[in-house]
Amino acid sequence: MTNQEDAHAFTIAQTPALRLIRGTTVLVLGCGASALPMTLRSDQHQVLRLAIVLLGLGAIAGLFELSARQAPYTPLELGLLPGPIQQLRDAALVHGFMAFLAGLSLPAAWPTPLAPKRFLGLLVVGHALLFAALLWAAFSGRMAVQIWDPRPLLVALTALRIVGHLTVVGAYWMWARRLWRALG
Repeated sequence: MTNQEDAHAFTIAQTPALRLIRGTTVLVLGCGASALPMTLRSDQHQVLRLAIVLLGLGAIAGLFELSARQAPYTPLELGLLPGPIQQLRDAALVHGFMAFLAGLSLPAAWPTPLAPKRFLGLLVVGHALLFAALLWAAFSGRMAVQIWDPRPLLVALTALRIVGHLTVVGAYWMWARRLWRALG
């Protein structure tokens, strides 16, 4: 076996994969006899589903941004401002990766059988509020950052975004504090 083949085998062995074992989704680290299965809890499923939805939203927003950045009067031109769509894409990708990290580290933060419903509720509701505001902003061509505006609907859009951000930050603060205590 050459060094290149050995490095390729090591890379394959270290690649995590999700498998269905006896009706339970398991995160498998490694392959073959050296595989280390990690059973996912139901709270992890919820957070990882949220992460997948957010990453998918980021990918779709990336395609819309590409179309919004096309030259006018070309077949792929969308006719929307690319700035708010880019803002949606960036937020979806960042929050998706954060939710993925939080989902995988839930057992370390909450060694009890499940994370509290309050944490999961804050995380889901906060992301729903935040991304409702960002989607609304992207399709209306607004940045959703105007705190004082003569149009009351834009102030409501900004308020919705701020409340969503604060709710998500509160949920992640609970997670980070618990993780810090558990690891430290």
